[in-house]
Amino acid sequence: MSSTITGKNLLRPNSLQCTNLQEYLKSRSPDTLNKLYHKPPICLAVFRELPVIAKHYVMRLLFVEQPVPQAVIASWCSKLYFEEHQKVVQVLNELYVWKEASIPGGLPGWTLNSTFKKNLKIVLLGGGKPWTMSNQLETDSKPRDVAFLDSYALERWECVLHYMVGSQQQEGKIFLKLSKNIS
Repeated sequence: MSSTITGKNLLRPNSLQCTNLQEYLKSRSPDTLNKLYHKPPICLAVFRELPVIAKHYVMRLLFVEQPVPQAVIASWCSKLYFEEHQKVVQVLNELYVWKEASIPGGLPGWTLNSTFKKNLKIVLLGGGKPWTMSNQLETDSKPRDVAFLDSYALERWECVLHYMVGSQQQEGKIFLKLSKNIS
């Protein structure tokens, strides 16, 4: 039999057996992961795919500039959930999101991967280079200035208030019933 690639083989690659992003990233080397973590959208995608407890750990460590003792991080989770904590530690190690670091005094600790940390801050807080396609969008054919937006918002708000009190309105303009005979 020949080893040529046919259409059927293209649909089912034999070399990649990953079913989700986490499994794929676990199969990559730390150097490859570090290169990927130079892109803020990749950091956001990895963060979103983390287990809930791992997200909490990452958020707690995001603005800490020194290693945190492993015992302190373990205390963040109830002893009833020790197995889940162990799984989260394993996931964060395998994805190279954090790494072990020694703390003065000999205690083992963890610190977030500096590249991951820097780019996750960028994507969560803003800053850095724009990574969306917003620079390729066409200019707005009907640009609005601040004064127009303020007046429009005020008009809409007044409509909501008049609706709440039961007065009549039509197309954003408020019509009050006035008697014809005003003296």
